[in-house]
Amino acid sequence: MKLKNTLISLSILSASATVANDNINYNYLDLSYGYSATSNHRDDTFKLGGSFSLNDNFYLVASAKRLIIDQKRVDVNNIFTQNNYSLSLGFHTSISKRNDFYAEVGHNNSRISVPYYDEVSNTFKPFNYSKNDFIASIGTRTAFGKKFELITGVHYKSRQSQYISYPVHEIINGSPVIEGFNTFGNKSNINLSVSGLYKFNDKNSLRFGIDEIDGFILGYRFNW
Repeated sequence: MKLKNTLISLSILSASATVANDNINYNYLDLSYGYSATSNHRDDTFKLGGSFSLNDNFYLVASAKRLIIDQKRVDVNNIFTQNNYSLSLGFHTSISKRNDFYAEVGHNNSRISVPYYDEVSNTFKPFNYSKNDFIASIGTRTAFGKKFELITGVHYKSRQSQYISYPVHEIINGSPVIEGFNTFGNKSNINLSVSGLYKFNDKNSLRFGIDEIDGFILGYRFNW
């Protein structure tokens, strides 16, 4: 994790000091895969996103993301799934001839499925709940010639406490028990990202990078 954060920070600093490209596109469709793993944890992320330019400075950006979390425990079924849907309004302006600064604010909805063991049926069942977050990002887009672009970002997400009641999953003294928990608590988080675009032509690009949430990213971008 320390190495990942160091690489991201260095890339953001280098992009800020670089003269940038005069033709950065805000009309695109993205399809990407993210991978992150530790000794007892693996995340796989599948994401479809896009941006639509409204005028010379404003644009809309939206995404749908599915996260699969495997905690690699052999004693229980601990594979979680989370679907995220976000919509933001973005603003961009030129820092120099080849460099853009951007800022985005929006809303994110997360729908989470957690497996629990139901002692009534002696099986694992999915328990589903959702939460809503405020999201914001700032960053730079920098082009090195016509073939390569570097994109950096600092991303903020609010997390509000939400009490969730589990369905019946345990029997004590012959009576079903309903339990609950607080999700995430009242806190916010900030994460960094850096990615590159290798442009085959004006329409098609290969995207690759590092994100503190999604891990290592590989994807395809179509511009119009």
